[in-house]
Amino acid sequence: MNQKEDHYAIVVGIDHYQRYDCLQGACNDANDFAEWLEKASGGNLPHGNVKTIVSDKGLTGPTVQLIDEAVIQLLEKSRNYSRRVGTRLYLFMAGHGLSAKTFGPFSGSREVLLAMPKDGNIQAQQYPGIRCADHFRESGVFKEVVLFMDCCRDHLNFNLMPYWVFVPYLNAEARVHHYYAFATGAGQRSREYEINGKWRGIFSQYLIEGLEGKATDGEGNVTGRSLKEYVDRMVAMVSGLSGQAPQQVDTVGDENIILVASKPAQESELVVKRSNPAQQVWLFAGNDINHLVLPKEEKDSFMVFPVSEGNLYLIGYAPTNKPAYAKYLQNPKHLIINDTTRLIDDDFFNSK
Repeated sequence: MNQKEDHYAIVVGIDHYQRYDCLQGACNDANDFAEWLEKASGGNLPHGNVKTIVSDKGLTGPTVQLIDEAVIQLLEKSRNYSRRVGTRLYLFMAGHGLSAKTFGPFSGSREVLLAMPKDGNIQAQQYPGIRCADHFRESGVFKEVVLFMDCCRDHLNFNLMPYWVFVPYLNAEARVHHYYAFATGAGQRSREYEINGKWRGIFSQYLIEGLEGKATDGEGNVTGRSLKEYVDRMVAMVSGLSGQAPQQVDTVGDENIILVASKPAQESELVVKRSNPAQQVWLFAGNDINHLVLPKEEKDSFMVFPVSEGNLYLIGYAPTNKPAYAKYLQNPKHLIINDTTRLIDDDFFNSK
């Protein structure tokens, strides 16, 4: 598969702080997201198109200036905003964060700020994630701008003057698709946890899982909407286990944007053996509660469903007197179609 030479990414993760308590999962999140970006089955970006910046115990970085350098290197490719740099830009930022109102040309708008490791003046302590993404969007140097921020959004009682000003050169804001997703809503806190011996941001954990295929819609695509639904559901469930108020994901932009397109799949068949002929089975494509896959053949002892190799499905026993929605499935199971899942029986449904 050809790499996406016209896709670029800036990825930032900060665990180490002078002013705040240190984190444990932000650098892992940044490195894992960068790994997904470079996977052939993921973002499929060339290594040279992904700029990853993470903190260290010596607090040598990142700094606002270091992130700006990565931004400026991309903007320079536009030759003073006179041409497009590429098709899509990914911006990923994880660490401590704040929320502040802006003044000047963006008076009253809400900014999400990534906190820098070292102390300094208010401008040097924070990086304006939204304003940076909007600068790319307004200038039109990319067709699509995707921003993910896994950080808290505590209110900062300070009106910030963002320095990434509006650039009307291409006047392309209306033509640029954008999708911004935040780990939590304004004034709220995000969380991290340890899973399988590794610390992760809850949002980042399920963001990457969703992009890897668990957030596909009925067409096999990961869209802004399907990703939001999956991540929101998983983050709320996991963050609520501690007894605290569940963390709520916040998104802005085009929910119809296709973040990961479905891949051509080889058509196949799934045979479901059943010991009880009266027991119906429902099969849904991806996580779509409306995309019911109808059997192509049904006998007393088995049902045959048309499926695609490598695609994710949700299957379970059908309840009586209920409409065909995934939420009503009894003993639901996820499965990806491959050589070992073309034939399933009662043991599959009874397994844990």
